Amino acid sequence: MSSSIPLRWAALGLILLVALAACAPASQSGATNAPTTPAPSSPAAQAKFTQEEVNHNITLAQMKGHLRSSWALWQAGDYTLASAHSAHPTAELLPIVEDELKQKQADVALKSALGAYNAVAGTAGDAVQVKAANQAALDAIDAATRVLAGPLAISCSRARRFAACSKV
Repeated sequence: MSSSIPLRWAALGLILLVALAACAPASQSGATNAPTTPAPSSPAAQAKFTQEEVNHNITLAQMKGHLRSSWALWQAGDYTLASAHSAHPTAELLPIVEDELKQKQADVALKSALGAYNAVAGTAGDAVQVKAANQAALDAIDAATRVLAGPLAISCSRARRFAACSKV
């Protein structure tokens, strides 16, 4: 029983590290002003992307980071911090892409899914329902990414990891 206490502290430390990384501004999280074309070895080597497409992809990926952190915090029973992280995509990041989403009539579904998850993230409840709301919000972000980032989103999804596209 005593060996589980250090494990809990290590797990909470890891959650805190992920949460802080998700909250870090781009200048502190290691992001740089990368070129707008993919590295020759990337799956999208022949495509060219605008800086706006890259920025949208980064913003939407940050939204997913907050939701993933929120879910981990909810599972750990820290409902206050889970709620705070579930609110960040709407409060901090959505305004960055909201006008573009409205122009493409893709804002309502994202706002709805983010709001539904935020409504359940701050209290104890049925884990299946909370996880479903979290997944629905992640799926809505994926849909918004496909709408805004176009070929960049498709290239990144084919790579199956954002790291392959982070050098774009």
